Amino acid sequence: MRKHAIVQALKRARWLRPLRRGSRGQTLLEFAFVGPIVLVLILSIVDFGIAIDRRLVLQHSVREGARYAAVGGQAFVTGVEATEPEIKTQIADQSQGIADASGGAGGDNYIEVCYEDANGNGTTGDEGDNVQVRVHYTHDFVTGFTEIFDTSLASIAMNPSASARVEHSLPGIGACGPWPP
Repeated sequence: MRKHAIVQALKRARWLRPLRRGSRGQTLLEFAFVGPIVLVLILSIVDFGIAIDRRLVLQHSVREGARYAAVGGQAFVTGVEATEPEIKTQIADQSQGIADASGGAGGDNYIEVCYEDANGNGTTGDEGDNVQVRVHYTHDFVTGFTEIFDTSLASIAMNPSASARVEHSLPGIGACGPWPP
């Protein structure tokens, strides 16, 4: 009789009900369905944050590159104006390795330096014109979350540009074409 009373008491115990019903398996199954979706969503947010950071770094580097080109690089110190490869190297250094100074136009990652005939005299590159610095960079998303829904979002093209008034003429740099490419 004592054994029967213990069994009845255990059946009435509220804290044992979840164990008797097997709800732990249900919770695990729900987590197995929802967990990967939440993980991919969090990683996608981090991936978009990285893309925004790269855009800001590139925008800073083109502003610094335009300023560097406008004053002729180290022209005030050395008396020698900056060349196009020197300006591109300066931009690549400022971009924390994101922009590629050696990349050619038409690729996924390249730098372009050109003149705008701002004073309207028909010649580009003289004092008073604008030097324009452009970076074309394609950011590929890492998570692949965007590929599930739309393949056009698997990468994003970033085309920051900046211009500054030329203080020293820069040799060998051509006129600007249309932008973005």
